[in-house]
This record gives sequence, C-alpha cells and structure tokens, in this order.
Amino acid sequence: MTSSPNPEVSGSGTRVLFVCHAGASLGIGHLTRMLAVAYALGRIEASTEVRFLILGDRIERQDLAGFDHLFLDLETDLFGAVVEACGQFEPTAVVFDLHPKLLPVDFASRSAEVRTRGIRLVGVDSLLPYCDSLDLTWVPSLLVDDAELAGCSGTVHSGWDSFLIARRLPVEEWSPGNRVLVLTGGSDVTDQAVTLPALLDARLPNGSEVCWVRGPFASAPVLPEERRLEWIVQEAPSGLDELIVESDYAITVFGVTLFELLQYGLPTVVFSPYEDRVFPELDLVAAAGAGAVGDGADAAVTELGALMADDGRARRHSQAALDRMADNGADRLARLIHSLSE
Repeated sequence: MTSSPNPEVSGSGTRVLFVCHAGASLGIGHLTRMLAVAYALGRIEASTEVRFLILGDRIERQDLAGFDHLFLDLETDLFGAVVEACGQFEPTAVVFDLHPKLLPVDFASRSAEVRTRGIRLVGVDSLLPYCDSLDLTWVPSLLVDDAELAGCSGTVHSGWDSFLIARRLPVEEWSPGNRVLVLTGGSDVTDQAVTLPALLDARLPNGSEVCWVRGPFASAPVLPEERRLEWIVQEAPSGLDELIVESDYAITVFGVTLFELLQYGLPTVVFSPYEDRVFPELDLVAAAGAGAVGDGADAAVTELGALMADDGRARRHSQAALDRMADNGADRLARLIHSLSE
C-alpha cells in the first residue's frame, strides 16, 4: 500500500514492515511514532509500501486506515507473525517499536533469522539492549544511559532530533490568547481526569478556554459542577496538529506529546504524574528554555497561570522550542531507513 501523499516522487520500491504494540494498558505511543515514520517515508519515495503488524487492542484511527495493517492478540508469537509477514510482503526493512515489558526474550536469536533474508532491522527505544542485533537503534530521548551504551557496538541515535512526531501543519509565530490545551496521555494511567480539571478551573485566568483531550483509553474528565471557565472535551482525536495550532498554551504530562507541542512552538508547562519516577529530561527542557516544568500537577497549574500572565516569557519559550525542534526526527529516521533499503 502506498504510504505517500506526494505523487511526484518516484523510487526503487522500498517496502517497510512496522511491528509495534498498542492498547489500553500499553498506550498508543508506539503506534503513533511508527505512523509518523510511515508518512515521512512516503514523502521521500512515493512508491514506498508499508505494512503494520500491531499487537494489542484494536484501534480505529483515520491515519492508520490508509495503510495495510493487521491487529494481533498480545499472546501471538511475535516473530512467528513477523516471519509470516516477511514471506508474504518481502520487506526491505522491519522496524520494531515494542513495549519494554513485552520484549521477546529470544529477540537476538530470532532477529538473526530475519536478517539472514537480507532484511534490514531497525529497533526503536526499548530495543536498545539488542542494538548489536540491529542495523540501527533509534532512541527518541534527550538522554541515553551511558551504561546501556557501554556494551553496544551498533549504531544508536538520540537527541533533540530523534523524536518521532508527524508535523503536518505549518508553524506560525506565537501570539497571546486564552486557549489552553490539556493532554494527559492516551490512557491517562495516573487518572489526571479526576483531579486536574478542578485545579485548572479554579486557578487559570478568567476568560480562559480549556480544551481537554480525552485519549482513546482514558476516562472522561471530571469537570466541576459549577464551572468558572469554558470547557471543551475532544474525544480521542486522530491527530493533535490542528488542536495545537489553534491553542495558545498547553499543559501536559511528560511523554512524547511534550515534544509534539514543542515542535509547533506552543508555550507549554509539563509535569511528571508519577511520584516514584524521575525524568532527567525535564531538567534539560527547562535548561534549554523550551518549556516550563512543574513539580507535579498542582505546581504545574500554578506555573501555567504565571506563564499566561507573562507574554515575553511565553514568547521566549516558543522560540527556544522551535530552535531545538528544527530537525524533524521522523523525517530523519525515514531517510535512514530508505538508505538502508537501497
């Protein structure tokens, strides 16, 4: 199935099989990242053929509908399915983006079987421990543990240009407004929907318009019975680009969504929803001036109110974010996959 919207580009017939996890308990980040790369491949070469193997819950997404795809149960033998798909599809490359708790214990040996067919292998994120079994390991992160790299002789890429995000709309210069976008993840695993709406309604400036994005596996937000602000709930949108460019500020839990916001230069406050997890990347985001960081939801809402009252600071965050995210990671990885397939 052709993955590209660009009919003017022709190529040698690259075929890529994407293998990923997705579901209520797993989130949709793995699938979303692979879709971004699939579309980027199509922009490089119009004749690129793409197929998805998705292990987990069935998801209806408009951006997936245009690709040949198959949903499989989590109990499915992953490599058995991959080998079968390779026999039918004959890909030039296979890209794995798997949940870290569901990595096959025999990945090294079974991936070697696939490579003997002359198929290039790319691993994303959690596949770093198997970097020597891959032609390329791509880690969408600002930081990679030196201990993990110590035993790796394969090619590994990370950094500000590593995030696998589709940027489908042009970037415009930021200007002040009153529209706030709220993102808590596809599953909202820490139940921000229960407590965060009340905090926002109580503390944001009068006249604010709050757009809450409810992920496909998330509960509905518990909105205050008596609301001071205007609220809009978006139910599992297939993409965030339009919502981002229509917004003036954002507040989000830490994850790849943060960088989806930053690539558009949207002044953003980010926080970790986990009391038992520390993300050093947040310090780098703050140090770069690309976004504001709150120590938990309560502090993040206070920080958002302060940011909305300081246009100069918001504008500086916007420009710093655009500078850091100037190189799109999905496009870069797509170019490398294409070159591996030649």
